[in-house]
Amino acid sequence: MRLKGAFLILTGIALVYNLFPWPIITIFLDYGKLVNRKEERLSFAYSSLTTSNHVTVPPDLMKINSTCSNLWSTNVTEAVLKASLRASMHKLGLEGRFDLLAESCENYFEFRKGFYNPEPITEAEHNFPIAFSILVYHSFEQIEQLLLAIYKKQNFYCLHVDKKVKHTFLKKMKKLVSCFPDNVFISRRHFDIEWGRFSLMEAELSCMQQLLQKSSNNTTWKYLINLTGEEFPLMTNLELVSVLSRLKGANLLDGPEIIWNRSGRFPEAIPYNLTIYKSSTHVTLSRQAVKFLLQDKLAKDLLSAFKSHWFAEESVFAILQYNPQSNFPGGLTISGDDKRIVNQRVNRYKQWIMFAKDVCLSQRIKRSICMIGVKTLPEIVNNIYGSRLFANKFPWNFQPMAWDCMQAWHHSKFLTELQTKTAGADFSPILKSSQAQWARTSF
Repeated sequence: MRLKGAFLILTGIALVYNLFPWPIITIFLDYGKLVNRKEERLSFAYSSLTTSNHVTVPPDLMKINSTCSNLWSTNVTEAVLKASLRASMHKLGLEGRFDLLAESCENYFEFRKGFYNPEPITEAEHNFPIAFSILVYHSFEQIEQLLLAIYKKQNFYCLHVDKKVKHTFLKKMKKLVSCFPDNVFISRRHFDIEWGRFSLMEAELSCMQQLLQKSSNNTTWKYLINLTGEEFPLMTNLELVSVLSRLKGANLLDGPEIIWNRSGRFPEAIPYNLTIYKSSTHVTLSRQAVKFLLQDKLAKDLLSAFKSHWFAEESVFAILQYNPQSNFPGGLTISGDDKRIVNQRVNRYKQWIMFAKDVCLSQRIKRSICMIGVKTLPEIVNNIYGSRLFANKFPWNFQPMAWDCMQAWHHSKFLTELQTKTAGADFSPILKSSQAQWARTSF
């Protein structure tokens, strides 16, 4: 009986072997391991390749670039877009990233090898530190990827973690920050940020205050860029330096914009008879402008006047920027009403859906803003690149393939820079904007 039973088992195994490819059998046998394994969404191999510059590159990056390059094509077909959209619906967990952080920072950086590139490429980049303030309230995985995409050792990063977040999320953020040098830190104060309320401005000011105290090798940072967690860079750090260093102290603000609704937005009297203007919440400010905002009496009085009003961050920056008499460093030398000042959005790619004619390619809209998805990528890569600093409303868990392809595109630009030592575009739309042309420069 035992021999007969063994014979039947062996016969069954042979039959299965002939009916199914061996890799499929392996998957079944290893099913328990697959269930418990925390996989990287792009399935990057843990092994690595090394370039001649001794920079580690995820080996699957070339395969990903090949897949994504179909989306970057100027003549991308609808069939490719639909296929990519279907692929993007499949989401894999990234909780394992925190598990590695919990084990040790060394394990984490080994896992993220290739995406952690702290060294500047050129001396000019090294000598031009940038400060970033990042408002954080959810999606640890997306914040981690954003930080890796913009991190350089000479820069500074203040992360404001919303007071409302769960303790487990704050614990993850603290562990992530602890693995980086002290140029990455969490804001000492945690505000309960409410959309449209002054708490958002308070969080920004808190990070600005701490960032002003930071310097790198006795070199102070030159510019501050404010970010939220749902954004991704359209430039490498070298490209950012290429743009900002040529601004010579000029600030970058959007606007001035049309004020559609004044209800609850403005105090009855604006201090110092300054003219009312509106911009967006996204700013790129010179270090001198940040100091003015925190220390000058005019700026303090203006901030105080807006404490109980809606969207203070959209008004305060703009009023300082577009009133020449405010003497705001990096602000305009002519009035925001001057016809030579054109409303150009240079800080962010952000698609507002305000009218019936507006088309949202991703078909997902949040607070009148079109979410960035797979079908948006050809527009960003082929038409927007070179004219904006970052892309906004890029939720990591909406269409993951869009985020992955942007990360691969961004990384491929960095690899090209390792060889050329130069930025990939001239960025004339930004440098020739009215914001730059009519600014009060300082260096």
